[in-house]
Amino acid sequence: RGLGDVYKRQVLSIAAIDNNDWTIVQKMISPDRNIELNISCPNIGSHDDTTTFENFDLFPERMRNEWCIVKVPPTASNNLLDKIVDMGYNQIHASNTLPSEKGGLSGKVLVPHTLRLIDYIKNTHPHVEVIAGGGVSKRYHAQYYRNYGADHVSLGTVCFTPWKINAIIAPDK
Repeated sequence: RGLGDVYKRQVLSIAAIDNNDWTIVQKMISPDRNIELNISCPNIGSHDDTTTFENFDLFPERMRNEWCIVKVPPTASNNLLDKIVDMGYNQIHASNTLPSEKGGLSGKVLVPHTLRLIDYIKNTHPHVEVIAGGGVSKRYHAQYYRNYGADHVSLGTVCFTPWKINAIIAPDK
């Protein structure tokens, strides 16, 4: 495959800080990209929900590639999830990090939050694809999320120890 194929498969993860950032992003990024819109980044400490920022609601119609994902906070309310789906988003990544004094907490602390989000989304909006993340350091963690209803699993913290990744993603023998 050529570089064009690789480009089409990559997912660009983006966060907004200022009210006009989603507008700027739409001008800068081709509608043929795969994107993940991170609506709550505890590392910047200023916003819990950037879905209210200008033109956030335009991404589902504008983007033409396979992925237009919204990454939600672990504390996302059912109302926020409903709002995202009502805007036309069909892919939700559950979940981002938990706010802490030093930025964001990730890992196993996210599991109960992610399970709650999967449960709500799959029971209320079964057409929405859920990407589950948080605490996946072993193959059985990923399988647990899949068994719970997640369509896909995201690897985060484990990537800091890349030699552990293959044991999670390698095909069964």
